[in-house]
Amino acid sequence: MRGDDTNEFALLAQNADEAGIPAGDPPRVRRIDVQTSAGRVSAIPWGDEPPQVVLLHGGGQNAHTWDTVILGLGMPALAVDLPGHGHSDWREDHDYGPGRNAETVAEALAVWEVGGVPVVGMSMGGLTAIALAARSPGTATRIAVVDVTPSVLARVAHMTTRQRGTTALVGGNDHLRRPRLHGRRGRRSRARAAARLPEPRGPAQRPAAARRPVDLALRRAAARRRDGLRGSLGRRRVRAGAHHARPRWRLGLRG
Repeated sequence: MRGDDTNEFALLAQNADEAGIPAGDPPRVRRIDVQTSAGRVSAIPWGDEPPQVVLLHGGGQNAHTWDTVILGLGMPALAVDLPGHGHSDWREDHDYGPGRNAETVAEALAVWEVGGVPVVGMSMGGLTAIALAARSPGTATRIAVVDVTPSVLARVAHMTTRQRGTTALVGGNDHLRRPRLHGRRGRRSRARAAARLPEPRGPAQRPAAARRPVDLALRRAAARRRDGLRGSLGRRRVRAGAHHARPRWRLGLRG
């Protein structure tokens, strides 16, 4: 610790008070780190006894997500900072998907000699817990997941950037280079996929023969959308004109 002003555990007593957790001797809390093949992984062990549960936070969060929960449980626990979160290092390949996370967490837990305990995960931590149980048998005796959609990564390719949110950060370099699936570029990408054409890195790398059918289809689709918009606007003008040209007797002004 570098002093009370930078003590990351300074608010634990306030957390407990706000949650209505009876005051008592607080467990010893500290931070530990381990070097893995994906970089440093950091975690917070609660208590001096071996942890009875491992907790994994969600995307954009950190191990302190579980502070109040662990205070309420009152048992030895280990809250892990997933790669790229909290005090843990960022990955060189920028892949923060559940598979890579599970490999790194399993490596860290092995060094800390933690295993054969329940694993609780929320959101991305839940996906990581599922992958951890599947890929590292024996690490978790059981898993509990909170706010998890296991199929979310399979549906990312069909989402807009707004819908993807933080899931856009978990696909690695290849995912980050993938064209957006909305707007003009999104329509081009879907048209190429429908035509079973390879996704190019730039226009110069795409053969002219492969460009023509797709570009022609895109131009026709754009023309249909433009004509539909014009027709819609025209109908709106007609309806507006009819409204203002309503006979006077309908308004009680006749004569």
